[in-house]
Parts: sequence; C-alpha cells; structure tokens
Amino acid sequence: MSVTFKIDSTDRTSWLHIKTIKIIKSLGARGIMSCHLRSTTNFFGYIDVGKEIELYKDSTIQFAGTIDRIEKWKEADVFYADIDCVDFNQIADRAIIKKTYESWTAGDIVRDLIISYMARDGVTEGTIYDGWEVGVVTPTTLVDKAVYSFTPVLEALDELSVIAGVTWWIDYDKQLHFTQNVTSGTATATATTIRNLRVSKDRQTLMNKIYIRGGTIETDELVETFTSDGTKRTFILEYPVSRVTKVEVDRGAGYVEEVHGNTTVQKNTIQIDRGWFVAGVYLPDGIPAYYNESAQQYTFANPDYPEPCMVTGIDDVHFYYHAGAGFDPVDWGGSSYLTTFDDFTTPTSRNRIYWEYGKGFVCVGRTLSYPGYYKVDFKVRLSSTAEEDIGWMWQEESNAIVDANTTPTANGDNIKVTYYGLTPAVFSFEDATAVAARASAEGGSGYYETSLIDKSIDTKEMAEERGYGLLNKYAYPRERIEFETDEEGFEVGKNLYIDVDIASGTYLIDRVEITDPLRGSVHYRVEAVK
Repeated sequence: MSVTFKIDSTDRTSWLHIKTIKIIKSLGARGIMSCHLRSTTNFFGYIDVGKEIELYKDSTIQFAGTIDRIEKWKEADVFYADIDCVDFNQIADRAIIKKTYESWTAGDIVRDLIISYMARDGVTEGTIYDGWEVGVVTPTTLVDKAVYSFTPVLEALDELSVIAGVTWWIDYDKQLHFTQNVTSGTATATATTIRNLRVSKDRQTLMNKIYIRGGTIETDELVETFTSDGTKRTFILEYPVSRVTKVEVDRGAGYVEEVHGNTTVQKNTIQIDRGWFVAGVYLPDGIPAYYNESAQQYTFANPDYPEPCMVTGIDDVHFYYHAGAGFDPVDWGGSSYLTTFDDFTTPTSRNRIYWEYGKGFVCVGRTLSYPGYYKVDFKVRLSSTAEEDIGWMWQEESNAIVDANTTPTANGDNIKVTYYGLTPAVFSFEDATAVAARASAEGGSGYYETSLIDKSIDTKEMAEERGYGLLNKYAYPRERIEFETDEEGFEVGKNLYIDVDIASGTYLIDRVEITDPLRGSVHYRVEAVK
C-alpha cells in the first residue's frame, strides 16, 4: 500500500503523520479532514489557508479540498502543524446570488449557478437532475419562480434540493452533482459486521402542516363601483392596485370605457394595455417579414398588432421539432426569460423567448430551421403609448384611483373600475397521511404545525414548491442508527439494509467518520437515517 499527500499538487507525504488522519463525510454538508504534519525543515511557507490538498491510498483518492484552519508551532528544531481541511462543497458558500428565475427547471437553475457564480472557482457540471419523466416532454420540476436577493449559492442549492427532492454535492474533481442517486448500490449490515449499534428516533424536525407567509400576490380580477358627488376626484379601492384593466363611466347613457394609466405616465401621454396576443413563427409558411432570422428577433410592428407597442409580458411558450418526412412534430415546450438587451447575445439552442420590459421586440433563443426546430409560438402582452387625455390615474400598491380629467364626473355619474389587486400571500399545506399516523400513535389531533416567512414568495406555485418539498422531507419522525465497523463499503449516499433485533429496513447513509484510513485496520463510524 502506498500513501500520497499533496499540497497544491506537490507531494508532501513525508510531512504527514498517518495515524492522526480523521475524515468525516456528510450528506448535504461539507466533508472535513484533520491531520498532523511535522518536519525537521521549516515548511510553514508551504502551507496556508485556502491551499488545495489531496490524499490518496494507492491510486484511489480518499479526500480532496482546501485547508480551512492551521495551528503551527516549533519544538526542539522540529516544525509541527495541525490542519483542518474542507472538501469542495465549501465553494458554494463563497458567492452571493442577485438573480430571479421564472419557469426554469431546477436543473437549469443549477447549471446557471455553476456558469454565473462557481465556474470562476473551477466548478464544472456533473450529473444534473432535470426532473423529466421518460416519454414526457414537460418538465415535472419546473420552478415557477425563484428569487435570490443577495443569497449565498449554498442556500439556493439547499432550497432547490428540497423543491426537486434531490441532493447536491461537489465531488473531488470539482464537479457539482444535483441528483436523486448519490452513490449507487446498497450496503448490508449484519450483527457480525457491526458493533455498538444504537438506534434513535425523534420528532425534532417533524412538521406535517406548514404555513407559508410570503410577500403579496395578485388577486383575481375585481370590479368595484362608485357614485360621484360631482366634486370628489379620488376613489378608494378595497385592495392596493397591481394593475387596472378598465375604467368605465356611466354619464347617463350607459357605461363607456375611458382612458386610464399609471401615475408615472406624463400629461397627455398614456400607456394603454392592449392585452394578450398569440405570436409565432412557422417556417414552412416562409420567414415572416417581422422575424429577422439572422438576429433571431421577432418585432411587433405589423398589421396584426397595435403599434407603436411595448412588450409587458410573455407566457405559454412552445417550441416544436419536426425530424422530417414520416415523423410527427413534437412540442418540446419552452419558457420566457426577462433580461436586458444591452450587450445581449441571443443563444441558439435554448427553448426560451427573451424579452425586456418596454421593448418592441423579443429574441428567440433557438435557431429555427426545417426540418428541426421549425416553429415557435407564444402569448405576448402588449401596451402602447398615445397622445390622449390624462383620464384616470392609478399607482401600483396604492388603493386610490384619481379622476384626472379636466372636467370631473358629475353628481350621480357611476364609475366602474376593473382591476387586479394585491393581497398578502398566505398558504398552508399538510400531509394528511402523516397527520393521521401521528394521531394514531399519540392521540389528539396529530398536527405538528410550523410557519415559514419568505417575502420573495409571491405566487401560489412558488409556495407549493417550498411547502410540498418540506413535507416530503420532514412529515414523519426520523429514525437514525449509528454503529462502528471495520468493514469497507459504507459510503455516504448509499442505501443501507439492516435486519437485526433492534433495527430493520432500509436507511440512507448520511455520515461516515473514518479514522486511521491509510493503515491496515481502518475504523468507520457510520450514521444513517430512515
């Protein structure tokens, strides 16, 4: 057996005191290694916090990471150092995210986190779970919205893991994995291979009903009516305004729609919501005049759309693939991506429609050809500006709508406002089966309730992702086992099958402590959860 210990790729095995090595590997947490170094020559200049280390037994890597802490001293012309090292999961704690993702798969978000925040530290893509079912073209784990405002990458990965029901880690080659299967295979523990078995069961993390308090969400469409007294110009709505879609006034001859707009619009210039339209490109019919194929740019300046116009929303994106004669076309779905077009380069292989609020065009994220990706369609919300009367003015998050016409409504005139309001986002989710199991075991209601406050949650879909993800993980009491063994094969992430008098069934190994790993007799302390 040969042992190799490297610091920054340089062999430093002669400094290593093998019997002092201790390695702890944990699922969903940093792995750590501690050891003792000594030499008769001064090595202090070669060890420092942040330097990369590697430990091999024969040609098999046992640990890799960076030095996290050093304690060094000198006695009788001998130089000593104790070092604590962490594996490369620590890289995820170095960067801060300032980004929002809408309608991305969890896997695509992880890929973007790697490219945008972790590649600079050498992290590359490993096995990434996309949440696709065999034979189904619609992702099963499409994240409605993920808002990260100065959030550590580590926290984002933890949150996405809960949503997708997977585990993430960075391996010794700096590849980030985001997948359901950490380590393939199943380990088996028997009474003859393990010792000092202990079994514990607790409800410290138990939650089977979760209340989520988010920010604000948009209400359903609301209609409120008022009667003018001839002098009042400000009318108070029940909910703060998200957006107003219509203001109608009955001045004696029935309701007639009048101009309205956000208070940010200047006098005599009004932004008018034109509503939703279906847009698209279908190559077999020829390249439409409003689609620039070389720039992959779709411009809303044609007879089918009001102009001049501005894009205020994109929804229901679908890309279609046709392999050629004899094949049926396939809908591969798609998503929208809000961005800025300054210094923007349109991708050529993404099923996305890229848009910027207020622009009169969008960019198609995939090169279209026939056969191949030959068609894309989507819904677009457009608005336009016009030189009109000021009309009725409103402001987002305000309850007031103001009659800003030169001549106000007369006494007895009726006003009807159609709008979408804002209301506090409060949701609840429960696992009824888990509640019933607790009630049967303990008596009483069986409920273990908890609350979560996250102001970034502003849609029901976002709340469902967090709520059901947490229930999947914490709705039942957790049973843990721990034991000692000298046998190999008990690796973090493996399933563990055990059948002894005080524990039976399948557990997931989530922590392994290894002492003296490079000598003939290796000692393992294993923990697993059910």
